[in-house]
Amino acid sequence: MSEASAERTTFILGAGFSSAAGFPLVRDLRTRVINFIQTCPDPSWSADLAPGAKGFSLGQFYEGLRAADPSGALGFEELLIELDKFYGQPFHPAYRTRTILEAGCARVFWQIQSLLTVVPLCYRNFATWLYSSRGMPKHNVVSFNWDLIVERVLEDQRFNWFYSRITNNSVAVLKPHGSINLSNHRGQGAASSSDEWAEAVIGGTVDCLRNEIFRDPFEGGVNEQFRFMVLPGDPEIGGVREAAEPIWNLAREAIAKSQTVIFIGYSLPVYDVTAATRLKDYCRGKEVKVYNPSQTDLQRFKDLFDSNVRLECQKFEECIYGAPPPWA
Repeated sequence: MSEASAERTTFILGAGFSSAAGFPLVRDLRTRVINFIQTCPDPSWSADLAPGAKGFSLGQFYEGLRAADPSGALGFEELLIELDKFYGQPFHPAYRTRTILEAGCARVFWQIQSLLTVVPLCYRNFATWLYSSRGMPKHNVVSFNWDLIVERVLEDQRFNWFYSRITNNSVAVLKPHGSINLSNHRGQGAASSSDEWAEAVIGGTVDCLRNEIFRDPFEGGVNEQFRFMVLPGDPEIGGVREAAEPIWNLAREAIAKSQTVIFIGYSLPVYDVTAATRLKDYCRGKEVKVYNPSQTDLQRFKDLFDSNVRLECQKFEECIYGAPPPWA
């Protein structure tokens, strides 16, 4: 079967997919977020960053970093996992460190997203692949990225897409790890009397702005604790797992309706056992292809899927799905 086949496909995207648009890879994320926190601090962080404030000689934020990672060697996601060990200790400096890192991460992504006035051609090509040729079922996306690249290119080309609807005539964009534009305020017991919110995940608790999907609903840090971004080590509070479950169910449905599952730029991180276990189960009996420039990442896929996987050592922008499809 050729790459231009009309078979239904589910694409599973990781950070490597979005890097060509300027979004950081996981290995660069810690430096990028901490630099943002230092250069664009929120006024509410001042007492946490200032040396000597609140009795912390380095500043509460930095003492929390040192407590969780004395050598400064951990990547962003591993750092969050270590910081999570201090959850439930509100008087420990690390408790505040994680909160600021989470907020800083979301703001970094919004900053990049907002400055992205021209989306690189490879993403517009990818959207055309998703929408397939005339009269054929559309393909679907499971994205572990918090950015809005896929939504943006589908919207720009006026292709039908939904966060929680799988049909033959639209693209489903499913985000089990959340997104910078999603809110889980209902999952945390907060009601809104405003009609600006729309249910993003039908039957779930995740919402998006009804008419401004590309605007930060928590701009300025207002109610930022409700943002639905699932980060490593998130404690089992705030309805995080409950909010993600309907999205995982949709991902399973999308893959079940596909003949082929294609991973692009996803590293299959070793700490995310939940995702690896689910994806292995969902992809059982499917043709699996992986596009990733890292031999280490490719080996993890080989180990997970045994011989039932085709591996390509390519970046997204180098692979066939970054190029125009034959019918375009």
